Amino acid sequence: MKWIELTRFFTLIWCLLLTIGSVFNQEITSENLILRVGPSVEIDGQLQDDAWTRAIPGEEILVPHPDRDQTVKIKTQVFLGQDGNFLYIAFVCNDPTPEKIMAEVKAKDGELRTDDSVYLFLLGGTDQDYIYFFGLNLLNTKLDGRLSLIDGSKDLAWDTQWFSGVQRSEGGWTAEMAIPLEPFLPPGEKAEINMLVSRVVPRLDPVFWGGPLEPAFSLEQINLLQPITIIKKEKRFRGNSFLLFRQTPTEGSPLGGGLDLGYNFSPLISAEVTLFPEFGLVEPDEERLNFTPYELKIPEKRSFFQSLAGEDQSVFDLFYSKRIRKIQAGAKVKATFPGSEIFFLSTLGPQDDISQVPKASYHFGRISLSPRSWFSLGLTGSARVDREDKWGSLAFDWVLKISSHFNLQGQFAQSYGQKKEDSSALGAFISYQSDPTYFKLGFLRIGRNFGDNLVKVGYIPDDNRQEIKTELVHKFNLGRGVFNSFHVAGKGDVYWGLDNTLRSWSAETKVSLEFKSFWSIGVSYRKEYMLNELYPADYPGLEDKIDLDQWRIYQESLGEISLFDSNYLFNLFNPVVGTHYYLYYGKPEYWTNKTSLFSYFDRGPGGRFQLEVRFGQFLARGFTLFRLYKDFSISQTLFLEYFLYYLDYSFEISPVYKSANIHVLKIKNKLSDLLDLSLFFQANTALDKITLQLRAKYAFWSEHGVAEFVYQRGSSFYREVNENDSAFLSFSYRF
Repeated sequence: MKWIELTRFFTLIWCLLLTIGSVFNQEITSENLILRVGPSVEIDGQLQDDAWTRAIPGEEILVPHPDRDQTVKIKTQVFLGQDGNFLYIAFVCNDPTPEKIMAEVKAKDGELRTDDSVYLFLLGGTDQDYIYFFGLNLLNTKLDGRLSLIDGSKDLAWDTQWFSGVQRSEGGWTAEMAIPLEPFLPPGEKAEINMLVSRVVPRLDPVFWGGPLEPAFSLEQINLLQPITIIKKEKRFRGNSFLLFRQTPTEGSPLGGGLDLGYNFSPLISAEVTLFPEFGLVEPDEERLNFTPYELKIPEKRSFFQSLAGEDQSVFDLFYSKRIRKIQAGAKVKATFPGSEIFFLSTLGPQDDISQVPKASYHFGRISLSPRSWFSLGLTGSARVDREDKWGSLAFDWVLKISSHFNLQGQFAQSYGQKKEDSSALGAFISYQSDPTYFKLGFLRIGRNFGDNLVKVGYIPDDNRQEIKTELVHKFNLGRGVFNSFHVAGKGDVYWGLDNTLRSWSAETKVSLEFKSFWSIGVSYRKEYMLNELYPADYPGLEDKIDLDQWRIYQESLGEISLFDSNYLFNLFNPVVGTHYYLYYGKPEYWTNKTSLFSYFDRGPGGRFQLEVRFGQFLARGFTLFRLYKDFSISQTLFLEYFLYYLDYSFEISPVYKSANIHVLKIKNKLSDLLDLSLFFQANTALDKITLQLRAKYAFWSEHGVAEFVYQRGSSFYREVNENDSAFLSFSYRF
């Protein structure tokens, strides 16, 4: 049987398997939070232990309370950690009127919902018929038990030994919990548990309770439980080796392999090395519509580079991992100390014929210092080095906390490369943030050659600008009837070239209404002026016919436009492909306006819906855009996401319109604890691009041996088009 016939056969089998229901109780959502083993915590309720400085924020597992009055004034922070034996949860419960905090229940397993209280909910272990809960009030009164998923009954007879501490503070109160991991996790070095946390404020929450744990938690919110990966024992030395069989359109060898190694020198210092990773196994990039003349920043999905997301690059993005298409080797080192952090990354990549990049190495480093709680400094560097030249940047940044609400932030950066003069950039911002209000005002000065150097290794939309930016957001609490809050936001910016020529200005306003039912609606409007800096003064005017050769000569005369989006000329000049000629519709300057109507509904994974209708004029073209997103928890193991972008362009001259559609469908199905199936489908009519990826992952040897099969049609990379078929079969061993 030919290879293409085999791939079609596997595709058919895959689609059938993805629709099969299953009986295992592991809901599939987005990427899991990972809790690595850390130091033990002294539980006293004060959150003064050094271990909390390395804990991860846990607000995303906090239960929303749509019916709560005055939510704008109540803020809750959550922190998570674990030491291999205990799960640690810290709550910072801010309250504008701490004298009204209720704390009267003293009996264990009493009705804590009448007091200000915090809760933890767990779904894990071998018994998946119960959700286990732990509660605490300001008197350190404990509540624990389990809630049946079968009949909804509450069992307070269930008990385990756990530890807690509370402390009243000037602005509210704090609480700590230490929950034993053993009852909820299977044996092994790594396991998964589903978690949720909640806070009850009785004077603001509804009095009527429709369930045994409301308003802290309702069984209708079971889809909000988030999977958390618990690494109970961090190995000092760890590795993963893999053998790969591949069928690709390139001339590479059909047989490959690679190695990942990690070493923990101490709980504070770790290093990772990767050799010949196969990025063809990664989920493809998602196509997007670009309503700017500049390059879009695409999210990174490759695990080796995802750790960069936690490295704050301040004002300018000095390292952009999507510049690196493929690597032969890479290394990372991270060290975290009290008040400081060090991170370094280096990679070596082969020659990239598609992007026309020679064999090169890429480097990124950052040192962060926090000598005081109100002051921090950072030093960042990035570089791309090849046989001919080197490009990169060095930067110094700072954050100064003037008060609990005011911050000063800034960065000075110097790029280097082929262009030496006027290659620096400065950004400075002042911001104010309180519970209802956020305000930011900033100034940027970016040299005319800063981006031409940095774009080889970093992300920079534009340079040659002096810019003033501002943003204001305010939330009005309503707390009446079905309404929760009303939001008003405004943005504005204006920038000049370094020769003081006005290049652009924009103003945007947005209002939205949030209901007590996880639903919100809103409208926004944006007006923008843009100078067409590429407009040729001696070029033919509106509706003049231009032959193809003349158009090409003009394009070539522009030279390299490194910082503009690849579709910029089409957006700017509106060339319409004809049989023998192009039509020209350029202008020396443009006015852009966009109106957006939107509606969002969010009850967590499986209960999210977004709809937006946007219309107006973008540069030379009128447009209407429909954007839709919906996810489905079809079963506890089958999860689906669907994105749709439908765009219609209108012209004053023929053709009457041009439409573009982008469809993205993702399906994940966990058939068992050993077998995962997934599908990624994407269609972009603007590029005539179809991308299909089918994936099966099977753990054939506990946590050590994994087999993975991936079939893909089309390119994984953003805006890259091909119709090639590729297939990968990987066998990996973890040690």
